[in-house]
Amino acid sequence: MTPWRNPYRFPLPAIRMQNSLLEMEFCGEAMRFPRHFPGVFFRILMMIPFLPSANAAWAEDKIYRIVVLYSHRRSIPINDQWDSGLREGVGTLQSRNITWENEYLDFHRVQDPIARTDLLRLLEEKYEEAKPDLVIVVHDGVAGEFAHRDWFPGIPLVFCSVLQETVAPFLGNERVAGVIYRLRAPQTVEAIMKVLPDTQKVIVVSGNAQIDRQFERLIADDLHALPHPDVEYWSGIPREEMYRTASQLQEGTVLLFNSYLRGQSGEIPNVPRDIARELAAASSVPVFALYDTMLGTGVVGGCMESARNQGIGAGRIAARILDGDKPVDIGFVELPAPVLEVDWKQLSRWKIQENSLPVGTTVHYREKSLFEQYRYLILGSVSLIVLQTAMISGLLWSRWRRIKIEAQLQSSRNEAVELAGKVLTAQEDERRRIAREMHDGIAQRLVALSLETQWMERSLQNAPNSALNLTSICNEIRSISDDVRDLSRDIHPAVLEDLGLVQALEVEVKRLKEHSKLDIQFFRPLNLPRLSPNVELCVYRIAQEALRNAIQHSGSSRVNLRLATDAEGVELRIEDFGCGFDASQRHSQNGIGLHTMQERARLAGGILEIASRSEPSRAESYADHGTVVSFRIQMGDER
Repeated sequence: MTPWRNPYRFPLPAIRMQNSLLEMEFCGEAMRFPRHFPGVFFRILMMIPFLPSANAAWAEDKIYRIVVLYSHRRSIPINDQWDSGLREGVGTLQSRNITWENEYLDFHRVQDPIARTDLLRLLEEKYEEAKPDLVIVVHDGVAGEFAHRDWFPGIPLVFCSVLQETVAPFLGNERVAGVIYRLRAPQTVEAIMKVLPDTQKVIVVSGNAQIDRQFERLIADDLHALPHPDVEYWSGIPREEMYRTASQLQEGTVLLFNSYLRGQSGEIPNVPRDIARELAAASSVPVFALYDTMLGTGVVGGCMESARNQGIGAGRIAARILDGDKPVDIGFVELPAPVLEVDWKQLSRWKIQENSLPVGTTVHYREKSLFEQYRYLILGSVSLIVLQTAMISGLLWSRWRRIKIEAQLQSSRNEAVELAGKVLTAQEDERRRIAREMHDGIAQRLVALSLETQWMERSLQNAPNSALNLTSICNEIRSISDDVRDLSRDIHPAVLEDLGLVQALEVEVKRLKEHSKLDIQFFRPLNLPRLSPNVELCVYRIAQEALRNAIQHSGSSRVNLRLATDAEGVELRIEDFGCGFDASQRHSQNGIGLHTMQERARLAGGILEIASRSEPSRAESYADHGTVVSFRIQMGDER
């Protein structure tokens, strides 16, 4: 049956009947009442549950006093971890007024049993008048003394960070509960063998205090069952000698720091954490430890118990007891086994690869790169810069493309307007030339021929030279016929359609040589197949225009005309050896010959190139002649 628990936040009186009197003990005071008093008393007692506001106000006003007995002196850093955890665990009692009294017994200095007993008796007398509601005993040094004597009788006890061997006498004790821990030396050594498989020896470093020797014995018992590696123990070696020896250790050895609260000669160092830091700095081999408070001193790591987590667990047990739970119902609890914890800086120092660490290992003090520290700021800035750069580049490219297109359009527009004007003017000039030729040449000669014929008719009978006149008339008629034939050929070369490109060029070269007295050398291919009419006409007109330009403008006495063909296409090349001209200024000339050639080449799908001696980029190439006009068209590109 579950024992009855007082549901109220204040003590109830102890009642017993004796003869005709009612004896009642309330808060340590004995009172006697007549026998009829219980009826009145219990009526009042039954009204208490109906007074919640008074009950709650009384509970809130009550101050719970907790006395914490630490085994170490105040300057030991691990005390701060325990204190922080205890306060956090007890902090679950939001509606309780808690006062803390911390006592640091410094049992690694006080090792005499009698002196320890006197110290605890002094503390017991200190809190005799104002007894605490709860006593929390931290670590094995103080907890072991409670096994010899029942200190602080009647007050619940909570043990924090106590070994299972230490709490064995308290199992089943009605007023004791707490959190136990284990020294994880075997797990640490197994982790060492995984990350440093070449390890041959493990040296356990301990002090000479009573608690140091106790821990060393437990570690030795735990490591004795491991098949490897060899284990050596340094117990209470003076610090300077220990540092010197550690600096001379060979590869294949590691140090496992246990605790160093007292030297062999009675030396009491500052704190074990400082010993671990100095040992790690002097050692030539990696140093491991068993407590998380040693992280950051230079040790690599280990399977470390957390003092703060143990303090939280003990604080929560204390809160349950203050809430009304009995310690015997809570008992002793053990926190989950810790995982391997390592120092990232020491991994780098000893060249230990992170991928060799067991799964679940916690890595502390990892140095973040500049990118990791300012990742979001860098990514945001880079993204913004990239976006701005892309936008600016896009705008610049669009502007450049727009300007280029506008320039091309303007140039094309200007050329189109200029060409249109020149075409119209050329058409009118050509019509005027044809009309003048026909009027001044053919028409006048025909009139003269008519008059001469009339005269011949009148004088034919009487004139003795009528035969001579008739011969003159025949010659004139033949000349007119030749002029009409040349004019017809200029307008449209019929020989091109009938005989082909080579024959048409030969006829043109022959005619130009007769009229201009210019030495024109025509280099023809041996076998040129017939091309499309458009291509043949284009090549013919370009050659015709280039030859005329050479005759009219070059001042040269010799011109070379080359027509070549290969498997890919046909190439036309006209060279003169005259004065040349500035090809960059050809668009500003009054004539339309060059424009006409370029337009014909574009429409036919070929490539026309004009180089002259006065063009700077071609000055060296054509230093010995004037102008070169070349035209090439691929067989498959003709239109």
